[in-house]
Amino acid sequence: WGRSIRDRVRVMKLIFTACLYVVASLGALVFAVLQQRTVDEANDRLATMMDYAAFCSGFPKEAGRDVEENVEDFLARATGGPLVGVSVCWGYSGDEEEIISHMVGVDVRRRADAEVRRRSIQGTVEGVDRGGQGSSASPSGDSRTCSLPVVGWIDRLLLWVLDLAMWKTARKVEADLAEGGEKEVATQLLENIRSTGIVIAVFHNEQARDDAVKALKQPGAPLYAGTHRIRAESWTAEPEAINWGNFAVTPATRLRKLLFGVFIMVMAILTWGCCFYGPYAYYEATSYQDSGRPPFFGGEMTFTMLVVLGNQLMYLLCMAVAESMGFKTLDDTMACYLVLY
Repeated sequence: WGRSIRDRVRVMKLIFTACLYVVASLGALVFAVLQQRTVDEANDRLATMMDYAAFCSGFPKEAGRDVEENVEDFLARATGGPLVGVSVCWGYSGDEEEIISHMVGVDVRRRADAEVRRRSIQGTVEGVDRGGQGSSASPSGDSRTCSLPVVGWIDRLLLWVLDLAMWKTARKVEADLAEGGEKEVATQLLENIRSTGIVIAVFHNEQARDDAVKALKQPGAPLYAGTHRIRAESWTAEPEAINWGNFAVTPATRLRKLLFGVFIMVMAILTWGCCFYGPYAYYEATSYQDSGRPPFFGGEMTFTMLVVLGNQLMYLLCMAVAESMGFKTLDDTMACYLVLY
């Protein structure tokens, strides 16, 4: 009896599920197209930051403090008009640990110095209030030096955290800071970073941006340093959506990360299906076959939570893969996440 009931409703359930899936997918695509049209219409009506920016590529990968100035001078001469400024996209992904270590190390020392000055001033004021000679004194009359147990504890804690994540880099930064000043170390670190050959140029208005893009597309457009052909196009991303650390990622690296991420996703799906979903589905099917009655509430809820957890796992994996690929904009990252899911 249970088998006959299952066989009668199985086909209808399959048809209903397939129709629901097709309708939901088509509805999502139609909604996406309508949203894109709405965004395009809004961009045509409104002027935002991206309407003043041009995406320029083809520059050599250079290092030094004069790169931005040279690039801005060239673009001003090549486009025939002044610029608000340029943002050179630096390839600092390989030096990110050292930069973070330097910033944290300098921040710890600056806060410690500030606390020393604050407590020194506080001690001086308290000493004057007691009629002392500019130094704080204990009630028993013994002079005390300004100790910093709290600041020292914070300093040691932060350096310990750095040691766990970036031991070698943190030790190198500490040695550099000990040998030279903070400014000299930071200057040397920044001057050694090479550009990615990509520049975002900002103009005073949208018309100036469009004229500059046309000028650089002309066959007789000037060459940077006499040898480099510069390509320019209108930029289609707002400043807050730019991933500045990903401009050094090459298409080959992005493809390799995509293939690895898809492999991880497939393995996760197989593991979840074989170890969790499959056994429980088999148990539900055999129980229904033997009894002819649907599962009780606890069994249905358990199955539902398995599906929910599987979806959440795929959400996280798809986002992790999309973020690891190194897209230049957040828009491309979200598009990749949606396609993967």
